[in-house]
Amino acid sequence: MPSDSFEGQETLSFCALGLTRRQSEVFALLQRGLSNKQIAQALSIETATVKNHVHSILKRLGLQSRLEVIAAAQQQSATARGLAYARSTALADSLSGLRAVAAR
Repeated sequence: MPSDSFEGQETLSFCALGLTRRQSEVFALLQRGLSNKQIAQALSIETATVKNHVHSILKRLGLQSRLEVIAAAQQQSATARGLAYARSTALADSLSGLRAVAAR
């Protein structure tokens, strides 16, 4: 296993997509644009095993190519950033309202 672990939140969210833990790890590296060889080295597995995982991931998610994986990840990331911004804005508005009420 590489020094920076691919378990945790990323893996859990990928498991929700119906991926195994190992497929989730491969998926996380695939999203970063790593080649099959680089993924194999990072996870200490054979390149052929990575190819099998990539094929299974694409099939499970209904994607046609590695590029679609990267595009989907970028879209998901942008959506998550947008939700985080919306939540922080709503929180700031709520705090502002509470301050106004407390000041009365």
